[in-house]
Parts: sequence; C-alpha cells; structure tokens
Amino acid sequence: MKPEEKFKLKQTIKKLEQIRGKGTELISVYIPDGYSINLTTNQITYEKSTAVNIKSKQTRKNVLAALEKILVELRKYKQTPPNGMIIFCGNTGGERINLKIWVFSLPEPLKTKMYRCDQIFWLEPLKEIIQDKAEYLIVCADLQEAALGVLKGKHIQSLKKMESRVPGKFRAGGQSAARLARQRKEQKQSYMNELGRIITKAMEKHGTQKIILAGPGPFKEELNNERFLGQNLKKIIGLVDVGYAGTDGFEEVLQKSEDLIKEEELYNEKKELQEFFEKLAKTPNKTTYGYSQVLNIIETGAVEKIFITENNTEEKIEKINDIAKNYGTQIMIVSTETREGETLKALGGIGAILRYEIKT
Repeated sequence: MKPEEKFKLKQTIKKLEQIRGKGTELISVYIPDGYSINLTTNQITYEKSTAVNIKSKQTRKNVLAALEKILVELRKYKQTPPNGMIIFCGNTGGERINLKIWVFSLPEPLKTKMYRCDQIFWLEPLKEIIQDKAEYLIVCADLQEAALGVLKGKHIQSLKKMESRVPGKFRAGGQSAARLARQRKEQKQSYMNELGRIITKAMEKHGTQKIILAGPGPFKEELNNERFLGQNLKKIIGLVDVGYAGTDGFEEVLQKSEDLIKEEELYNEKKELQEFFEKLAKTPNKTTYGYSQVLNIIETGAVEKIFITENNTEEKIEKINDIAKNYGTQIMIVSTETREGETLKALGGIGAILRYEIKT
C-alpha cells in the first residue's frame, strides 16, 4: 500500500471511530477473500427480514435502510473482489438522518468474516490490514526450548519449535562432575549453533529483516552474539523478558514488544528526516520546504523525495501526490512524535529533497 493511500485510509478510520449510532444501527460487513458474494447477499437479506422485529421505530427504520443500501452495493458484483471487501453503513446524523456507506477494496487477502450491527463500526480487522508489513521474526527461547514465529499485525504466526535436550546441572563430584559439565557445555553450544542456523533459514525464507529475541532468564542475552547469529546480529532490534519460552511466551512477547516496534518504525522515519535536514544545512539548494514551494517545484521534475507530516490535510496530500506520481517522486508521510517530525511541522509540514540544485 502506497504511503498516501495508507494515510487516506487512516484518516477515514479516524472518522469512522468518531461515529456513534443512537441505537444499534451501524453495520459492519467483512467478506473474506474467496467467499461467495451470493452467500453474503443471502445473509444480509436474512438480517433484513429479522430487523423488522426491532422495537425502536427509528432504529428499525435506520437498520432496514442501511441493509437495503448494502444489498444495492452487493448486487453490483458478480463475485467477491480479489482479496475480499469491507462495507460500513449506517445513519451518521443522529436525529437528522444521514445514511452513509463506505466500501473498501483491500491490498491483501482478508481472512475475517464478520457481520455486526452495533452502536459503533467494528474497525479492528481493517486496522490490522493497514499496519506496517515489515515482518519481525520472533525468537522466544531458553536453554530447554525455543519457538520461532513471524509477527504479522497483532498476531504471531508460529513457524518452528525445537527442544534443546541440554540436561540440567549435576550434583556429581570429582572427575564425573567435570566430564558432565563439559558434555553439558558442548550440548548447549550445539543447541545455540543449531538455533542460530534455524534463525538464518527463517530470515531467508520469510524475508524478515528484523528480529526480536525473547524468553525468561539470561539465555537470550547469551544468544545475542555474533558467534551464533552472524550477520543477523545487526537485525536484532531488542530483547524482551517474558515468563515462558516457546510458543507459550508468544502472547506476552506481543504485549511487551509494541513500544519496541513503534520506536523502531519511528527510528526509520528519523533517519530519513535527518538526511533531509542534513542536506538543508549543507546543500540548501538541493532541498525545499513549505507547501507552496514544494508544489511549485514538483512539476519541474526536480523533486526526488517528499516528506509530509501526518497533520496535513487529506486535500493537500492528494494534490501533492497527484502531481508527484507523474515524475517518479517518492512520498513519505511521517509522524510528528519525533523531534525531526516536529521540526518539519514547524517548517510548514512538508519538505523535499531535490535531484539537482535549484537556486531560489
């Protein structure tokens, strides 16, 4: 999904989040990829037949009108669009009836099937779709077991489990103790080497670029070593302490890694913006900022990359994008949660790196 498309979708979601029905009159329909459009039409028709029993006259009227509007939309399709579709419909005007419908085509296959009639629109599955798809490899391990998974949205997809077979510590004395300790150390090294190889294979197979190491105790710190991870050591974005190793620890990893991932995403934004500000200081004629200034230069074909803070209006972003796409110009929509984002906001919320110098 292109940054500008993602921004528009985020803005729409914000609007939908603010809508409240007077009664349970806001309808959310999720049709998964490959699911029959006819079966969905039949379900909505059935819901319409039962909605006549709603006690509140006004709620009944609004629900029936929304269901009919959804049916009209569904009848436009012979089959479910590729990747599925999402429909929201309902009265958004309170006492003053204002029936609206939103229909979303999707950038990736939808797995959720849902029908809800409530005081709010059910938005969580849609929010997951627009989350950044930079996948993270999760390694949750201790000395006894390990599990690897790929973080996708708000779920960890389990990839592989393994057990170490490293024995616990022994109480034997003398030569036996030394021999057993040596064997245990060798088995531990073998387990960690094997885990490192599995991590490398998983990274290559699934195209993940970042790793989160998790688990109870100090094992994750020991694993966080070039000896076991090689070049993948550079891809570790953080270590997370959880109560359990293996898949049992995945849920806690999910909870505790949210801030870590957000920081990582903001870090990438910071790096991009730092490049802009560095050029602004050293070669100012290869940069420009301010809405009008950027708009004037885009059509010369000189703009390589544009940075827009997310507080800009949808209209401004659309106008910039409509022109920029004709010249192969990249657009990056950035947060104002970083110092760099705040600085760009103070400069008018938009800046650009140019392909060549332009004297102003």
